[in-house]
Amino acid sequence: MITSEPYKFSRFSGVKIDGIASCVPEKKVANSDLESTFGEKNMRRFGKSTGILERRVVTDETALDLCIAAARELERNGSDFKTIEAVIFVSQTPDYVLPASAIIAQDRLGIPRGVPAFDVGLGCSGYVYGMWLAASLISSGAVRSVLLLAGDTISKTTDNEDRSTRPIFGDAGTATIIATSDAESVWSFAMGSDGSGSNNIIIPNSLYRQKPLAEYHLSESAIDQKLYMDGQAVFNFTATVIPNLILELLNAIEWRPDEIDNMYLHQANDLILKTIARKTGIGMTNVPSTLSQFGNTSCASIPLAMTTANGVRSTENALLCGFGVGLSWGAMAGHICGSKRYFVEGIAR
Repeated sequence: MITSEPYKFSRFSGVKIDGIASCVPEKKVANSDLESTFGEKNMRRFGKSTGILERRVVTDETALDLCIAAARELERNGSDFKTIEAVIFVSQTPDYVLPASAIIAQDRLGIPRGVPAFDVGLGCSGYVYGMWLAASLISSGAVRSVLLLAGDTISKTTDNEDRSTRPIFGDAGTATIIATSDAESVWSFAMGSDGSGSNNIIIPNSLYRQKPLAEYHLSESAIDQKLYMDGQAVFNFTATVIPNLILELLNAIEWRPDEIDNMYLHQANDLILKTIARKTGIGMTNVPSTLSQFGNTSCASIPLAMTTANGVRSTENALLCGFGVGLSWGAMAGHICGSKRYFVEGIAR
């Protein structure tokens, strides 16, 4: 397991969040709904230890559908998709193996033809990676605005009898418009990855690499083509790598922990959030949590927190940090100025 890491630092100026929206399915699954499968005592203990009391799950919707609904909420509030110059779709549950879902989104949203559109297959760190990509494109002068769609329907990948995954994950989709800014805004990033931990969160035999399940060297709970997670290994990685990542980023940009208005962490579970808050000195009062309502929504969890958690502001010194499957991690620190934020429940039929 990782004990210390080099981080890829980068910095971009002249970028802003023009608007951000999130969408969750209408269907709620409370912990009490899972008691018949996992037991009343186990679910009470689960809620207390993770902070997760309910989650939203899809029926026939896809992650792309939820992201499209979030994007349309931005459009209803004045965003003009005719000005979008690139589309990035971050997800591990796309509509198809091919074509890329971002290209389908371009057509469904009426974004001009000729705009580059591509998918990024990342989970828990994916939103920060998407922000990094968008900021890179804008800072380079290649484009002036990017529509970043980030969403997952991890509930479709879990085994109904698996207590280590099914109660944890919910579904959500988000849309963020990143654009050029005349303000003196600076976004700083620290990124990293370590594929030696790829088996800690994996869906074995889920696509083209097929081999006997025993060759993955997972625990006995692993099932073919279903999400497997080694919770202890993931916690150990998070508790060591992520606080150091955040502190090194703050040190690089000469920010103190008390200068952070909100630290938007990937919503993994309550213990992980508290551990990172304690080790960084930022404190839980500045760490919005949506776990009780939505659970772990993979790459959508950070923007979902930015649009729904109590105490968030449209203008703030923000730190965003995603971490998990890959293993991969990314943190962003910067001033977010006047971004419009919206939340939608359900998809208009």
